[in-house]
Amino acid sequence: MTEDWSEGDHFVRSLLPRTGSVFFGRFKRLTPIQRDAIPRLLEGRNLLMIAPTATGKTEAVMAPLLERYLKPGFDHPVILYIAPTRALVNDAYRRLESRMQWLGAGLSRKTSDHPGLPKTPPAVLITTPESLDSLLVRAPRYLVSIRALVLDELHALMGTPRGDQLACLVTRLSQIVATRCDADQPSGQCQIVAASATVENPAVTAGCFFQTGGVLIAPGHRNLERKIVRCEEPGELQEFLAESIRDGRNKVLAFANSRAEVEATASRLRGNPPFREYVYAHHGSLSRGEREKTEQHFLRARRALCVATLTLELGIDIGDVDLILLLGPPPSVSALLQRMGRGGRRGQKAGVLAVAASERDELLFQHLFRSAESNQLLQDPPVYDPSVVLQQALSVCLQNRRREVDAAGLLERIPEWQQDYWTEERLTSALRSLYRAELLEEVARGVFGPSPDLEEQFRRGTMHANIASDGEITVWDDASGRVVGSVDPSAASADHLTLGAVTWEVTHRSSEGLRVSSSENASDPRFRGRGFPLTGARYALRLKQDLGIEPHVLIRCEQDNITHFFHAFGSLWGELLRHAVVLPKATGYHVLHPAWGLSLEGSVMKPVLNLQPKRLEDSLLRRRRTLVRRLPFGPYFDKLPEEEQDQAILRAFRIAEFLELIQQMEVVTPPTEEIARQIVLFSRDN
Repeated sequence: MTEDWSEGDHFVRSLLPRTGSVFFGRFKRLTPIQRDAIPRLLEGRNLLMIAPTATGKTEAVMAPLLERYLKPGFDHPVILYIAPTRALVNDAYRRLESRMQWLGAGLSRKTSDHPGLPKTPPAVLITTPESLDSLLVRAPRYLVSIRALVLDELHALMGTPRGDQLACLVTRLSQIVATRCDADQPSGQCQIVAASATVENPAVTAGCFFQTGGVLIAPGHRNLERKIVRCEEPGELQEFLAESIRDGRNKVLAFANSRAEVEATASRLRGNPPFREYVYAHHGSLSRGEREKTEQHFLRARRALCVATLTLELGIDIGDVDLILLLGPPPSVSALLQRMGRGGRRGQKAGVLAVAASERDELLFQHLFRSAESNQLLQDPPVYDPSVVLQQALSVCLQNRRREVDAAGLLERIPEWQQDYWTEERLTSALRSLYRAELLEEVARGVFGPSPDLEEQFRRGTMHANIASDGEITVWDDASGRVVGSVDPSAASADHLTLGAVTWEVTHRSSEGLRVSSSENASDPRFRGRGFPLTGARYALRLKQDLGIEPHVLIRCEQDNITHFFHAFGSLWGELLRHAVVLPKATGYHVLHPAWGLSLEGSVMKPVLNLQPKRLEDSLLRRRRTLVRRLPFGPYFDKLPEEEQDQAILRAFRIAEFLELIQQMEVVTPPTEEIARQIVLFSRDN
């Protein structure tokens, strides 16, 4: 199909004499990201590639890396490919398997589902951050031969404990690779290539993983046909879906913002027109087997609806999708872009139907679409989780030959930007907190070794993750014995439950979980709350500016003996404002603190604020336990010394920036009746 190729495409293709036909032989042309990335990667440069889903990032990365590093007779891994989830590992494996066979090179994957390593080392190994952590401890010499490291779907990890962990793992891997010296990379360096959807600050993101290199951003936008509709009754959604079928849009992927909403929507629509039994649910509380079954059923179906949470935001192959259905506003611009990016066929427009349950939802959708179309992600700075260093201390301790760790040695194993956060003294104190948690033993002053508890966790492979447990209970299908998924413990007392868009009858309860059989009785889905996404200050303040209101201005209006102050400071700064308000005890005022507004009982002309930083800090930290659940911290956070927990919480709130804004505060009345009405909507709704 190369007769349609441009001169530039032919030139790039000529740079890939071995891999070009394998990766691009069936395409009529290269995508912009492929055309720009391939020459750079063939030169051995580190690169962060930013492009939407379905723009050929995998081919743009793997073709040049295999061309550069795959040598005849080489019998060790040369490319390590990191994906955020096991599902994406399996997806990448399926996409690369036939191509690697054509090249006569080995391909393997290592996850908890595929724990072993092949006897014949593969040229390419695909794994997750957690399995890489395990490899660094158990088989570091296996990784010495790595020439290139691929970090896929990087945006899914940034700003999370797993992203902070991955940055540490990249540093540790680079140190292992540096012990190697060969002809094509005499300094023993490892080429690092990251692929991501749009991120707020690409240079900062790249700097978390490599010091020298570049950023490549794909030009242009995908074609989108988008429409916002009001849908306040369940029956209206069926009408919209029937209309999509009449328009020839037979494959619909719907995104909801919670697992309960996924189950409720899928259960309500299943068995009814227009999709009848071809309605599926997909979310994190379903077992891996159930999710994979849903993916395959949806991939093969001619007409189907799949309702999902963020589990399908990433690039798992589910085939062509005719219509993206957004059941409520996504929590961020980046989530909107990810969800919209799952739609469309090659060469055709993607349809996006945004379903608003209220006028407030309509306003949020309009704001999200405007921001996306102007390339404004409006993300707050990522929050660093210092507790990740505790998990890394356990991992490094077991990797070291002497099975010991101290602060100085640990600092050398984490990236420079994390080193800047710590001092040896504070890090030693943090290591002693692991001693108090019975995970380490102090074998000499400031030197720590593994405890029996850590040895047991190592044996079971449970010490490599920075993913918090949600405390749900397991559900088995009584007939087949397979795990269906998990639910909130409160469901253990129910006679029926909904999971995977199927209603189940509970047949047996035990300490291990629930056994169920299929049932016709309806049931409300119940899941353990995982917290809700924080509304960022930048995102909220931009919406405020869209309404014609300056960032420092609070709009005041009264309704039903309640005074509403519209601030649009976002979740964390809205919390700070709540703590800054001084309430006279005798008045009986109360404060609500959503991301958008502050409401006080009675007629209040202007909130009285105490903006002393120490008072704000003390007030926040009195609610430490509640705040930790809302902030993006990992499972080791409660093992940090208390003073380190406090510092991390306060850094997340960016109090100095908040005070700079609030000290300019003006309180005004709404400039128009329409703005007054919209303000009440936001002030009343979390």
